Amino acid sequence: MKPAGLLLLVIFLFCLNSGNAQQRRLDSLLALRPQYPKDDSLKVIYLKDVFRAYASLRNYTKVSLYADSAVKIARALSNQKLLAYIYQRIALIYHVTDRLQAITNYRQSIEAAHEAGAVAIKTEAGSYLNLGALYQGIGDFPASLDAHERALALYASIGDKDEMVSCYMNIANIYNGMQQRVKAISYGRKALDAFEAGKSYRGMAVAYDVLGSIYLSATTEELTLVGILPENRFRLAGEMFEKGMKAARIAEDIGLIASFNTDFGRLNEMMGKNEPALQYFLQAQELSSDRENDQEAYLDNLVLTGVFYLKKLKNVEKAKQYLYEALDLSKKIARLPSQQDALTALSDLHESNRNFDSALYYFRNAIVVRDHISSEERENEITRKQLKMDFEMKKREYKETQLLTDAKLKQQVLLAREREQELLLRKQQLEISNKEKSLQRLLFLQKQAELEAQKKAQASQLVQEHLKAEYDKKIRDQQIDVQNVAITANRRVSFFLGALAVIVLAVAVFIFKSRMKTVKLNRLVSKQKSELEELVKVKDKIFSIVSHDMRAPISNLVAFGSLLEEGEIGQEKLAKYIDQVKGTLDHTSSMMENMLNWSASQMQGFTPVTEHVFLNKIVADVIAGLEPALQKKKLELDNRLQSDAVVIGDSNMIELIIRNWARTVPSRLVMVTVAVPIMRN
Repeated sequence: MKPAGLLLLVIFLFCLNSGNAQQRRLDSLLALRPQYPKDDSLKVIYLKDVFRAYASLRNYTKVSLYADSAVKIARALSNQKLLAYIYQRIALIYHVTDRLQAITNYRQSIEAAHEAGAVAIKTEAGSYLNLGALYQGIGDFPASLDAHERALALYASIGDKDEMVSCYMNIANIYNGMQQRVKAISYGRKALDAFEAGKSYRGMAVAYDVLGSIYLSATTEELTLVGILPENRFRLAGEMFEKGMKAARIAEDIGLIASFNTDFGRLNEMMGKNEPALQYFLQAQELSSDRENDQEAYLDNLVLTGVFYLKKLKNVEKAKQYLYEALDLSKKIARLPSQQDALTALSDLHESNRNFDSALYYFRNAIVVRDHISSEERENEITRKQLKMDFEMKKREYKETQLLTDAKLKQQVLLAREREQELLLRKQQLEISNKEKSLQRLLFLQKQAELEAQKKAQASQLVQEHLKAEYDKKIRDQQIDVQNVAITANRRVSFFLGALAVIVLAVAVFIFKSRMKTVKLNRLVSKQKSELEELVKVKDKIFSIVSHDMRAPISNLVAFGSLLEEGEIGQEKLAKYIDQVKGTLDHTSSMMENMLNWSASQMQGFTPVTEHVFLNKIVADVIAGLEPALQKKKLELDNRLQSDAVVIGDSNMIELIIRNWARTVPSRLVMVTVAVPIMRN
């Protein structure tokens, strides 16, 4: 089931349960009827409860039946106080549904209460107060004012201050409706003082709202008469609304809070402050939208917000949104004034957008609604006269039934003639109404003709604007062509200059790279020259060493070879010479090895490779290689280095150093002990 259907089902069940509860209450009351066999005051109260139960079920036939029975018994008992109370309860039932019947019963309640005297003063005052509210609702302000003043006097006689304050407030609204704002302000201040004395925050809020609104609508002369400077109008109205807003928040009355937001919006709009005014209107709309039982206030806020967007902010889309919603709601709750305002605003909106057909449509509907309102106002006027006439007739009929004299019968004939005259007057009023409708139709046709003329003028203007736009377009196209030619020429020049710049840049880069390459080559040549010079120096040193150190050993070898060829050497000398030659060769070999290492380090550059070297092992290898020479020299090298002795260095260099040292050991030594500082681990 959809949510909407479920909601309707819940509402239906609620209404059904409510109707069943009211029916059960009525059934229980009817079941008690045997308990009231006597026609006394208790039975009158019982009958009152019964016709009120029938009223809740909208069964007005039964209401009339039981109400008449209650009145009849109260009259028979000569209990005027009870009779006044019954008439008042009957009038309250018909207060909205049948105004004529309500006024008649209020008058009868007042008459019976007046006859009862002091014991029924409160009932009499209450009937006057309700009667005044009824007259105020149909716009009969003089009759409403008279009824309220009578109610005020009666409440004052019994010292009922609460009801007196209600009278003050209602009288202030009546005088405001009659455009007599000096008296309206006077009674509004009286009501405010009483509410403040009684700490009635809701009453205070209502009084502040009425006074602030009166300050805004009062004329300069009226404000002066009550002691207010016209230039202080907005400031005082704002103070009233501020105080009223505080009281409404204390009372937690959402409706009044929304009303004050509307008041602040109107105040800021009158002061030309559109942004704050819009915020207040939107807050009022949001608050009133949450109150389903106050749709009229929400509707008023929708219309105000839409018109404000249209007239002040010129925001057509926002105005359209609120005005359409206001139009739908006004149709839903059948509130013609708001519907007329929404239609008129929509007509102005479409006219501002030059949608004359739509503007005319909404204008026609606004005229139709206005005619309905005028008809209702005329009907209310006729109803007021009819109520007055019928009441007088009923009053006279009531007296005639008591007197039954010929003079009263003649008076009845006169009353019938008066009735005919009233009917004739009503007919004349209807004719006047028809003439007014004809006049309004003529005005409507005139307005329609004006709109049609505006539409034609607008169409002609649109054609002219279209032709002008085409001419302007041709001019712009020509200008664009000229600009395109200039742009093409500029592009070619730019392209040529760009190409030239690229070529120049490429040449510059080429020259720069060539120079850099030349510089690098010069540096390389200089470096190679320096290296060659160094190599030449090394070569000269090598040749110098070879010529100095190698000449003698080689000469000895040549001489020894000659002796061997001649065979003139004995075995002893041969062994001796061989030992000498061997020693010489060993020395020469060692010298050649050192010279080659030195020349390599000088020519290629020496870069030692450092590592952890076990010194004991290297020394052992060197001693093993020199063992024959050492034995010949009768020398002994004792290696006392520990096996885990480690040094950091180049192993080849270390071995070379130890070998050179071992070969230079003098022959006179018998034992040599070497101690070398080492690093462990």
